[in-house]
Amino acid sequence: MKNLVIFLVVMGVAGGFGFVSADEGGPDMFGHFWQDSNPGPVVEPYSWIEISLQAGGTGGELGNLTNRDDALQRTSIGFSFDYYGNTFTDVIVSTNGFLTFYSSTGGLYNNQTLPNAPAPDSVVAPFWDDLDLAQNPTTARVYFKTLGIAPDRMFVVEWYDVPHIMDGSSRFTFQSIFYESPGEDDIKFQYFSMVDGNSLFADGRSASVGLENLDGTDGLEYSFGTWGGGGETSSSRVLRPIFDGLAIRFTADFLCLNHGDVNFNGSITSRDAQSAFWIALGTITPTPSEECAADCNGDGMVTQADAQQIFGTIFGGPLCVDTPQDLLYVNQ
Repeated sequence: MKNLVIFLVVMGVAGGFGFVSADEGGPDMFGHFWQDSNPGPVVEPYSWIEISLQAGGTGGELGNLTNRDDALQRTSIGFSFDYYGNTFTDVIVSTNGFLTFYSSTGGLYNNQTLPNAPAPDSVVAPFWDDLDLAQNPTTARVYFKTLGIAPDRMFVVEWYDVPHIMDGSSRFTFQSIFYESPGEDDIKFQYFSMVDGNSLFADGRSASVGLENLDGTDGLEYSFGTWGGGGETSSSRVLRPIFDGLAIRFTADFLCLNHGDVNFNGSITSRDAQSAFWIALGTITPTPSEECAADCNGDGMVTQADAQQIFGTIFGGPLCVDTPQDLLYVNQ
C-alpha cells in the first residue's frame, strides 16, 4: 500500500513526461519497422560495404547506367529475395537512386511519397531523387555485388559519386543492401559521402527514402523531402535528414527489448514508471519499442498496472518479464 501511495503521488506531481522518443518507425500494414543508427533503443550499426572499383571494391558495373540519365538496368540478386510476401531473383536498378522489382516506368525522376499507387511501384528507395550520371561521366557509376555464403548472403548496390541533375558538382555515394534470410528479408540503406555542390540536396530535402509494396498500397517511408525550387528554399522540408555515416534498416522482425526501461537509459527509475503511466492514459503516443518496454507484465497491452509494477521494482518488487541481463541496474 505504501508503494502504491508513493506511485500515485509521483505520477501526479512529477514534472514533464520524462519520455525519450526512440528513433524508429512503423509498422506498415505488412509489419515492417525501420531502425536507424541515431541514438535509440535499437541502434542499427553503420558498416559500409565498399564495392566500387574506384575505391578498391570488386563489384560489377551496371554499364547501361553509366553516363546516363533516367536509365534502368535489370540484374540478378544472386539468391531468392522475399519482399512483401513475394519472391524475386532479380531487380531493376535506376540511376535515380532506387530499385524496383517490376515497373515499366522505373526510371522516373519525379519521386513520390511512399507508398503511392502511380508507377513505379515495388520501390526500394535509398535516395530516390532526380540524379544524373551524365553530369559526372568521369567517376559516376552504379555497382552491384552478391557477397557471402548461403543462407546468409547479401546483395549490394552502390551509387558512387552520383550528382543531382540540378547540381552537377554534387557527389552522392550511398548503397542498398538486401539480406538473405528465411521469410521476409531485411533491407538496409547506408550513406558514405553526401556532398553538395552549389545547392542543397545531400540531406535528402528533395528525395524519397523508404519502401513500397508491389501495387503501391502499402509501404514504409523514412523521409520525404518536398522539392522547393533548387532544394534550398523554405518550402523544402526534411523529416529525417540524410548524412554521412547514417544507416537505416527495414525489417519485419521486431525486437522487443528492455522491459521496464521505457526511456532506454540503462536503468529503471520513477521516470520510466511515469512514461508507462502516460502511455496507459493515451497522453503520449509511444514508438513500438517504447510500448513494448512499458508492457511490464507482458500481457500485450500497457495499463496503469504496468506503470505500478515498474515503479515497484525500485523498491524490490517483481521485475518485468524477460528483463534482459544486460540491464545495468535498478535505481533505488
